[in-house]
Amino acid sequence: HYFLQRLIKVILIIFDENIIMRNFLVLILMSFAFTSCAINEVVDLSNPNEIRYSNETDLIGIKRLLEKQTDNTSKNNLEILKKNSNKDLSINEFISFLKTLDLNQTKQNDKFEDLYAIQEDLSSLDFMFYRIDYNEKDFKFLIINKANSISNLNENFNKLQEVYKIINHKKQLKFEAELKKLKKKERDSQLINLMRSQNNSTILSFGNSKYFSEGNFFKRTIDTKAFVESYLPSSLSDENRELMKKMFSQYKVNFKYTFASPIKNISIADALFSLDRKTFSKEYSLVELLNNPELNNFTVELED
Repeated sequence: HYFLQRLIKVILIIFDENIIMRNFLVLILMSFAFTSCAINEVVDLSNPNEIRYSNETDLIGIKRLLEKQTDNTSKNNLEILKKNSNKDLSINEFISFLKTLDLNQTKQNDKFEDLYAIQEDLSSLDFMFYRIDYNEKDFKFLIINKANSISNLNENFNKLQEVYKIINHKKQLKFEAELKKLKKKERDSQLINLMRSQNNSTILSFGNSKYFSEGNFFKRTIDTKAFVESYLPSSLSDENRELMKKMFSQYKVNFKYTFASPIKNISIADALFSLDRKTFSKEYSLVELLNNPELNNFTVELED
């Protein structure tokens, strides 16, 4: 969700130039978006030599917000967004797309400095791609991990975790530097506590997966403690923990996996299957997964 925060900040910048307390509004907008938002973990294993893992965030709520904007700048930016949608972009290509946006002649370095600061780190993840799907019905942000085998996919996730630890450390240093500018009373506020806890979250939930495949047997596991910590850091106060749970209450998580052979057995109760039984899907609420993180783990047995 770190990169989702960055994307939402970009959207705020593009479509509203007069926003104060931007970090606070990011949390509010995330709450708004999650009321009609879903994360889809879409994994295509139909070709074992060309695996495509996609973490897809459904931003339909934000789409409605963007399309209500009537000023010329917002309209122009929406057209630019549409022209650059539906393409797999490297981080450098994604940032180049951002540079084409009309920011009312303001300095773009001032607006995207947080992305520029991590561009080099993200560029080291040459297997990662970023994509915006925008059409009449949908608005999705995709982070894609391309691999040539299950072991390669796991290696990619390990690299992802290490790079994001570096990124989050940089983010934390910047955040702490900004806090020093505030009065002590402000630094101890509930809002700052919430923001500090989110900044201290160092594990990306979608990078926490580990996969095992042998013969007809497939298994997905996660570090359940790290999964909960990524959404509800232990440093959160009780009040902010309840606030975050309310924000996540309508947030859906959907697993969708496609295999080369039909599925014979699966450990997930009530999973839905495609007609050829090569694809299954299962939807949970995020709160359900946070309360019982073992639901993230599953096994699949394929037919011969």
